[in-house]
Amino acid sequence: MPSLTIRHVTTYRYRRPVAFGEHRMMLRPRDSHDQRVIEARLRIDPEPRSLRFVQDAFGNHVGIARFSGRAKNLRFESVVRLEHSPLDAASLAKQFRQGAKAEPAIARVLASLARLGHAHSPDGRVFALRRAA
Repeated sequence: MPSLTIRHVTTYRYRRPVAFGEHRMMLRPRDSHDQRVIEARLRIDPEPRSLRFVQDAFGNHVGIARFSGRAKNLRFESVVRLEHSPLDAASLAKQFRQGAKAEPAIARVLASLARLGHAHSPDGRVFALRRAA
């Protein structure tokens, strides 16, 4: 499986020291059928008073940082290393199914959304995609 490294840096600069509110970050990709996170690092300067990680209802990893004091700069650096094995659309369509009565056009759209693990129908309903037996 090929590996990939993603480096993301965000820097905020201010003319004078400011107080920072709570920051929520979504910098770590989700593990899925075609990718696996090997390593994830996050550096924040100035160091937050507290940093915790939670998963939301969709399986996203959310970092929550809280700060004390004031500073003129705020910098986030995230480095994520993952293994990624992309599948072609035909292989992906074989692994997932929407149901016996699905029209071919809908099945193609669902296959392209399979990486998300869920899909929205045109009328707003949400349904989970299931791996074919």
